[in-house]
Amino acid sequence: MAELVLSAFLQVLFDRLASHELLNFARREGLERKLDRLKKTLLTIEAVLRDAEDKQLTDRGVKMWLDDLRDLAYDAEDILDEFATDALARRLKTNRQRASCSKLQSLLVPSSVSRWSPSTVKLNVSMGSKIKDVTARLEEISNRKTQLGLQNIGGGTSSGSTLGWQRSPTTCLPTEPVYGRDDDKKNVIDLLLRDEAGGANFRVVSIVGMGGLGKTTLARLVYNDGAVQGFDSKAWYGLWEALKSPFAAGAPGSRIIVTTREAKVAQLMGPIEYYELKPLSNDDCWFVFVKHAFEDRDIAAYSHLETIRDKTVAKCRGLPLAARTLGGLLRCKLREEWEDILDSKIWNISDKESDILPVLRLSYFHLPSHLKRCFAYCAIFPKDYEFKEEELVFLWMAEGLIWQNEGNKQMEELGGEYFRELLSRSIFQASSSHGGSFVMHDLVNDLAQSVAGEICFHLEDDLRTTNPPKICRRARHSSYIGGDYDGITKFEAFQEVKSLRTFLPLPANEYYLDGYITFDIFNLLPKLPKLRVLSFSGYRNIAELPDSIGDLKHLRYFNLSKTKVRSLPETTSSLYNLQSLLLRGCDRFRKFPTKMGNWINLRHLDITGVYSLTEMPVEIKELKSLRTLSDFVLDKNKGSRIKELMNFKFLRGELCISNLENVTDAQDAREANLNEKKDLDGVVLKWSSVFDDSRKAKIEKDVLRMLRPHQNLKKLSIISYGGNGFPSWLGDPSFSSIKFLQLQNCRNCTCLPPLGQLSSLKELVIKKMIGVKSIGTE
Repeated sequence: MAELVLSAFLQVLFDRLASHELLNFARREGLERKLDRLKKTLLTIEAVLRDAEDKQLTDRGVKMWLDDLRDLAYDAEDILDEFATDALARRLKTNRQRASCSKLQSLLVPSSVSRWSPSTVKLNVSMGSKIKDVTARLEEISNRKTQLGLQNIGGGTSSGSTLGWQRSPTTCLPTEPVYGRDDDKKNVIDLLLRDEAGGANFRVVSIVGMGGLGKTTLARLVYNDGAVQGFDSKAWYGLWEALKSPFAAGAPGSRIIVTTREAKVAQLMGPIEYYELKPLSNDDCWFVFVKHAFEDRDIAAYSHLETIRDKTVAKCRGLPLAARTLGGLLRCKLREEWEDILDSKIWNISDKESDILPVLRLSYFHLPSHLKRCFAYCAIFPKDYEFKEEELVFLWMAEGLIWQNEGNKQMEELGGEYFRELLSRSIFQASSSHGGSFVMHDLVNDLAQSVAGEICFHLEDDLRTTNPPKICRRARHSSYIGGDYDGITKFEAFQEVKSLRTFLPLPANEYYLDGYITFDIFNLLPKLPKLRVLSFSGYRNIAELPDSIGDLKHLRYFNLSKTKVRSLPETTSSLYNLQSLLLRGCDRFRKFPTKMGNWINLRHLDITGVYSLTEMPVEIKELKSLRTLSDFVLDKNKGSRIKELMNFKFLRGELCISNLENVTDAQDAREANLNEKKDLDGVVLKWSSVFDDSRKAKIEKDVLRMLRPHQNLKKLSIISYGGNGFPSWLGDPSFSSIKFLQLQNCRNCTCLPPLGQLSSLKELVIKKMIGVKSIGTE
C-alpha cells in the first residue's frame, strides 16, 4: 500500500502539459511533438490506475509496478518543472532587457534573439533528451500493464465522493470530549493516590492496552483532574528513560503514569501498579461513532441505522480511534455507500498481513485523491510531532500538492480546506498540550508511513551505533530532529539521494531548533538539485550562504529563521519559483539580492524580528503575489517608499510599517491604499522612539490620517506617533471588528480617541501616553 494515489499525481502532470505558457514555449523551441508523445503515454497508464490500485492489495507485482510508476512520475514532474522554470526565466530576462532599452530599441531588438544563443540551443537539446528518456521509461512501464492483466475498468479512481451525505462545513475543531472512560479515570486516580509502604521514592502506574484504545487520552484526563492537584509539581513527558533517573532521587510519594501497548514493557519499569484498559462498551462505541458521523444532526430521521448498528460497532472493535475515524468517513458518503464500505474486502486483511487498523486503511482508501497525497506527505513528521496548520499548508504548496486552477481559490485557502477536511476525519487531531497545534495519533502516523513507503523518510539518530543512517535512493522527502550539534555522520545518508525534494530539520520541542551544524552542509547542496523545501532554521552558526543556493531552480520554501545570516547572495535572484521565504528572528540580516523582483511567485515573506534591516529594496514592488509581508521598513533617502504597498493587494495576516517618521509626503501614505487591504487582520504603525527636531508633527498627523486601514481589521497598534492628535477614523463605529488596540508613547497627544465606539474591543493597551489629559467623547 505504498502508492501515493497516482491518479492525482498524473492529473498534475496533465495540467502542466496543458499550460498555455508551457505549450507556447515548447512550440517555439521545437519540443511540442515530444511533449505530445509523453502525454499520450500518460493517458494509456491513467486508464488502468483504478484496476491497479484495487489489485495492489493482493498482488505484489502490481504494487511494484505502482512503485516504479510513482518514482517515474516524480521524475516527469521534475522535468516539466524545469521546463516551465526555464520559460519563466527567459520571459523575465526579456522583460528586463525591454525595460532597460528605449521604446525604439526594443522594437529593433526582438525578444527571440536569445532563442538562438549557443547556451539556449544546448539547453533545448538537453531538455529534449530528458523528455525523450522519461517518455521511453513510461512506455516500458505501460507495456508491463498487459503482462499484469491490468484493465480499464472505468469509473475513475478509488478516491470516493467528496459531495457526501449532507456534509456539514468543518471548522478548526476543539479538543474533543471523551466518552465511556469515567470509571477508568476514577480507577487510575485511586491507584495514584493509594499509600503503600515500599523502598522506592516513586511508584509507576502503567496503563496498558492495544493501540487506539485511548491510553494517552486517559492519562491526560487523569493529569488534568482536580483530584491529583495535590502533588507539588507535575510534568508531561514523552520518553521514559529520560524521566526515570531523576525520579529515582525524587521525593517520597512521587507517582508516574506510563502508557504502553505491551504488558512486558510495563513490568520493566520498577515498582508498578498495572491497569489494563479495556475496549469501549458497544453503547459507548456507538455513541462516539454517531457524534462523528452526524455531528449535531438528529439521527432519528435515519431509521435504517438500527439495521447496521451491530455491524458498525463490530468494525470498531471497541477502539475510540476506530469509531471516530469510521464516523468521519461515513459522514462523507451517500447513504447507499454505507453498506459498500462496511462490506469492503479491506476489513478482511489479517493482522499478520498488516499492523494497520482496517478502519484507518479504509479511511485512507476513500479519501479524495488530492487528500491522499497531502496525507502521505505527513509521513515526514515523527510520532507525537506537533505542527501548525500554516506550516503544513506552506509545505504542501511547495511540493505541488495544492494545484490552483486559474480563476479558482487561492492556494492558501484551498490548503486550509484540505487541512480542515483531514481534521474532520480524525486524521489530524487538536493538541491537548498546545493551543493552535495539531498532531497525528501514532497509529495514523503508522498509516502515513505505510502509504508513503520509501518516498518519505524520517532520519532517526541511533545512539547505539556510530554508523550513518541510510536512506532509500527513491526517497523524495526527508526530515530529522535537529540536535545541539549535528555533524557529518548524520548527513552522510544524503550523499546518494539525488532526487530529494524536502530537507527539513525539525525542533525537538514545541518551540524551535537551537543548535549548530559542525560540518559544511553547503557541500551537500550541489548533490540535491531537485530541492523544493530547504530549511536551516535554528542553526545559529550559519552566517553566510554560498552562491550555489541560486542553482536550486525548483526551490519554493526556504527557511532561514533564527540563523545569523546577514544577506542573501545575488545568485538567489534566480530562484524564480520561490513561494515562501522565512527569515523570522534573523537579527543580523540586512540585505536582499538587488534583483529580488525576479521572485514573482513569492507569496510569503516573513521578516519578523529582523531588526538590522533599514530599508525595503526598490524591486520589492514587483512581488505582486505577496500574501504575507510581516514588516515594511522605511528609509528617508533609500529603498522603497511607502506608496509601493499599493502593489500588494492580497496581503493577509499582520503588517508592521516601521520608521514612519521617514515619510515626508502624506500623499505617499494615501497611495499605499491600506484601506483596500481587506484581508489584513492586524496592523502596527510605528515611528522612531527618538523625538527630536527632525520630527514634523503636522506631517506625521497627516500620514496617520492617510493610513486608515480596512474596517475588517482586528488588531491595531500605534507606537511613538509624533502628531498632536488622533485622526477621526480611530474610534469610528465602522471599525466594529477591532478586538485589540495599543496606543504607546504617543507623547504629543493630549486626548484619547472615543474608544467606546469600538464595539468589539476586548483588549486595550495604553502605555507611556504622558501627554494625555482627557478621553474622547463616547
